[in-house]
Amino acid sequence: MTFQILDILNNMESRLYGYCALLSYRYMNICVKPEPVSLLSASVIIDDNPYELEKVAKLAKPDDDSLQIIPMEQSLIPDITKAILLEHPEFKLDIVDDPSAKRESDDAIAPKMIVLTVPPVDKDVKKSMLDLVNALYQDCDKRMKLDFDVAAAKAGVAAITLSEETQKETKKTFEDSYNNFVKQAEKYKENKTEEIEEAYARWCEENGNNEKKEKEEKEAENRDAAFKMALDDTTLEN
Repeated sequence: MTFQILDILNNMESRLYGYCALLSYRYMNICVKPEPVSLLSASVIIDDNPYELEKVAKLAKPDDDSLQIIPMEQSLIPDITKAILLEHPEFKLDIVDDPSAKRESDDAIAPKMIVLTVPPVDKDVKKSMLDLVNALYQDCDKRMKLDFDVAAAKAGVAAITLSEETQKETKKTFEDSYNNFVKQAEKYKENKTEEIEEAYARWCEENGNNEKKEKEEKEAENRDAAFKMALDDTTLEN
């Protein structure tokens, strides 16, 4: 395999790696659980200048259900909340007392922090998330296929003067590399889908009884309404 072909292969692999990395990052931002990495793209604007969130606040994850954002300065809370909600409007955001902060006196106002929670994955949220997972995967797959086709064509032209065995080897090398990246993207999709399904299963387990009770109450209301209607019709006939 010539240097020219290797250069084409390296360029293709670099681009395919980038598509897979972007897919992984996008999946991290489909938040089933609050994760600090999902806030990497949040840009806090202070005096018209953008700052990374980690430059103006500390992040803590006390449990699997919430994230704590502790601002460097209390005055930054409005700017931080705005930046977070621009990136993740689906987050539930609360401003609460920071129990770990020191107070100058018992009468002093307690410093505040931001607590983020992710909405539970119910049936509607699950569908929306899975639709987005599939759409992002298809976009990644389409881009990788296009880059592979272009690179394989270039390599084929570069290898046309080489031996038949080398041409076959070149073709197989490009196909094997491409297929490995496709498998990686499929694995990202599979893992994210499984994460969403597990979150939905937890929601069903926690809310199944309530959902069943609401359904039974609704059915009872419908029966009562139908019975009342029948009585009214009978009264009118008499």
